[in-house]
Order: sequence, then structure tokens, then C-alpha cells
Amino acid sequence: MLGLYIGAFLGMLSETSMNIALPDLVDEFSVSSGTAQWMVVGYMLAIGVALPYVGFLLRWVKAKTLVMAASTDR
Repeated sequence: MLGLYIGAFLGMLSETSMNIALPDLVDEFSVSSGTAQWMVVGYMLAIGVALPYVGFLLRWVKAKTLVMAASTDR
């Protein structure tokens, strides 16, 4: 259970850190601040769209298998 809490916390932390990193994104990608804000919105939208599908995946795949597949580097 502690692992699930840590995973949820890290998910929220990544979304928050994207907003904090806006000036660095603007400098690194040489884009305007508006474009960098859209990049952050796109990142959060991708997470928001993918999150409900995890519930459907859990019907067919064990949670441990899904977590292991999601956390491996390929």
C-alpha cells in the first residue's frame, strides 16, 4: 500500500514540477512562454487520458504485472 501512495505522490509531483520548470523549458527548447505552457497542458492531458484506461487494463492484467511493465525502460 505504501508503494501505491508513493506512486500517486510522484505522479502529482511530476505534474507540479512541470509548472515550476516553465522557464527552463522556454530556454531549452527556444520557444515562447505560451508554447511552453501548452507543452505542460499537453503533458497533463496525456496523463488524464491514459489514467482511465489503467482501470480497464486492471480487469485483464494483474496490477503487479502492469506496474512492472510500466516502470521498465525499453
